[in-house]
Amino acid sequence: MQNKKALLLGAGFVVKPTLTHLTEKGIEVTVACRTLESAQQLCAGIEGASAISLDVEDEKALDAEVGKADVVISLIPYTYHPLVIKSAIRKKVDVVTTSYISPAIAELEKDINDAGIAVMNEIGLDPGIAGGKITGFISYCGGLPAPEASANPLGYKFSWSARGMLLALGNTAKFYQDGKTVEVPGPELMSVAKPYDSGYPAYNFVAYPNRDSTPFREKYQIPEARTVVRGTLRYAGFPELIRCIVDMGFLSQDPQDFLKPSQNPLPWKEATAKILNATSSSEQDLVWAISSKHSFADTNKKDRTEEKDRIIAGLRWIGLFSEEAITPRSTPLNTLCATLEKKMAYKEGERDLVFLQHRFEIEHKDGKRETRTSTLVEQGDPKGYSAMARLVGIPCGVAVLQILEGKLGKGLLAPYTPEICNPLREELEGNHGIYMREETVKGARYAESPGFNKVKRIDGDATMAAASSIIRRALLYVPGSSQKMLDKSRGLTVDCVAYDLEDSVTPSKKAEARSNVRQFLQRPRATGVKENAVRINAVGTGFAQDDLTEVLQAPNIDAIVVPKVNSPSDLEFVTHVIRHVLPERHTDSPSATIASPIKLLALIESAKALTDLSAICRASPYLSGLIFAAEDFALDLSLTRTPSLTEFLFARSAIATACRAHNLPSTIDLVCTSYKGAEGQETLKEECLGGKGLGFNGKQCIHPRQVEVVQKAFIPSTEELQWAVRILIADPKADKQGRGAWTLDGKMIDVPIVGKAKSIVSKAKACKLDVDSVRRRWKDQEPE
Repeated sequence: MQNKKALLLGAGFVVKPTLTHLTEKGIEVTVACRTLESAQQLCAGIEGASAISLDVEDEKALDAEVGKADVVISLIPYTYHPLVIKSAIRKKVDVVTTSYISPAIAELEKDINDAGIAVMNEIGLDPGIAGGKITGFISYCGGLPAPEASANPLGYKFSWSARGMLLALGNTAKFYQDGKTVEVPGPELMSVAKPYDSGYPAYNFVAYPNRDSTPFREKYQIPEARTVVRGTLRYAGFPELIRCIVDMGFLSQDPQDFLKPSQNPLPWKEATAKILNATSSSEQDLVWAISSKHSFADTNKKDRTEEKDRIIAGLRWIGLFSEEAITPRSTPLNTLCATLEKKMAYKEGERDLVFLQHRFEIEHKDGKRETRTSTLVEQGDPKGYSAMARLVGIPCGVAVLQILEGKLGKGLLAPYTPEICNPLREELEGNHGIYMREETVKGARYAESPGFNKVKRIDGDATMAAASSIIRRALLYVPGSSQKMLDKSRGLTVDCVAYDLEDSVTPSKKAEARSNVRQFLQRPRATGVKENAVRINAVGTGFAQDDLTEVLQAPNIDAIVVPKVNSPSDLEFVTHVIRHVLPERHTDSPSATIASPIKLLALIESAKALTDLSAICRASPYLSGLIFAAEDFALDLSLTRTPSLTEFLFARSAIATACRAHNLPSTIDLVCTSYKGAEGQETLKEECLGGKGLGFNGKQCIHPRQVEVVQKAFIPSTEELQWAVRILIADPKADKQGRGAWTLDGKMIDVPIVGKAKSIVSKAKACKLDVDSVRRRWKDQEPE
């Protein structure tokens, strides 16, 4: 192909295979880089290649070089592709890139068509399927070190920008799963990574979704597909360590003064301490600070300890706890990248690996189903090209030639159709040995849905099953700084006492209150108090860790009340500490004969917490309920509390609904500030009934006089219990008669009403009401 000229923009690792392939075909290639030296190194020894310096942000200079070429190959960062394409539109020159069609490129489609040029993107291989409809499609690809070169905590090495790889982990993923659209925010991406059985046992892969897969159902012309996922492969262990690094704040792009370039850079341990806001740079304090921000895997005790040790060892290997000086680059992200690029670069003689696998779920016309895979496995040549360079660079070069020959047409192009894929595939398979191995999968290996499993909440089923019988009608606060009040609480009859270290204790009395409460809970249990709880100080105050470390030494502590829970991380911190201090009470072994785990109650006190209720409810397997703190909530929203409480209606409804949705046993309502005299008691009763009507099953108390009224209000009344028992006696009789719905006292009874009756009777039993006598009285109840 004589007298054709190409402008190749970039200096990355894929440039060399593309450059070589084109020049061997007689194309004159000008390699343009920001620095002339880089371009000259690429061109050295290659006939037909010349080097220039070019800044693509210089529109005039870019237009001048684009205008000299028949085709432009853009192998620079994808954010610059629109600049290059706009120049090509002005000069009516074809373009080839290896990147996705970004929204910025898609916006140029009309101008591309008007200019009559071809803009080819995303060079790849997608085999065709015939003879049935595709009901599911997933495509996973990983660029990784070969197994023998993967010996580091991340199982990864950088052949390109570490910054680019880490930033890609912040992209929101979107895909179809079983007919539904699923969206995973970037910060949660590593949480949905799961093991991936590729059918190649030598590779211990995990997979996670990558960017927006939803447009590809249309682009690949597979409208029947209920699951469409394009994702990334990494070796096992990668997601957990990356998630910890994210939680620590190392992906922040905010400039920090202590990370500015300096002749006397900080040691890593001091930089890490500042990023974490740790109390010191000792490894112990750094680990504590990490634990306050990151929740380690919630499996059984042995595995959890091993997982934490593995992640901490990985951070230690990176050097984050060391005396080694940082390479300061202004932001936590850039500074970390400088170290990763040094520690995780490919060494001489090491190989990389590219593993690409498509999986198709197919339904044939006769109703039979099958799963087919199409797999490409390529390892790099230590004496030649890396696998990634070969598999990106050569397809790029092939596409350039076919664009120049006019085989692929004009317009905004990507290899989504047979018309484009087939010519590319024939050339790659026939002349370059790049091909996919296709097979039909048999057996149970691919029996599961081809998409991603939903993120599982750590339910702690055994714990929550036991917790479902918990009754907390009244939760009474008792100041931990008052020995007199502590002693008086032993004579109370109340469902739950929360010994307070927070609002009722001044800062100067915090240490004394901790000691008082610990010693108090070391005494034999009071017979009238069903549950001993401690309200600690908020996680953000700096007191919480000391509170927990001391009071958890007491044998008779049942629950922790956590104030000012604004995000899941507050509960994750407390969960980590109680597991660390009391591991024997927090094993996940179902056969363990141990004391019950410490339960958590979260105080919801802010607008921020209210908007994150679902995540908060999933934050700990030991969460046993939510408490609404009206006064602090009013302060946060600048509200004035009124007797009607209507200003809190939305917040109270949201909290009660969240508890029900997440099967939390306790929903505890706001404090009533009235308790003196008959008027105060009546106000208290009205508030209890109002809260009960919203779905609350308990109320906070600030004085012992409130307890009796509250506990009476939150048990089933005599009328409620009789109604429920009558329904449960008559319903089986109606069922035998084949009546799905029937009447009682002239009102319809169906499945939801029966469910409510069961709930009332269950609560009555938990409150020690005499249910059996009511049953005997109404044993002859018949459905009307």
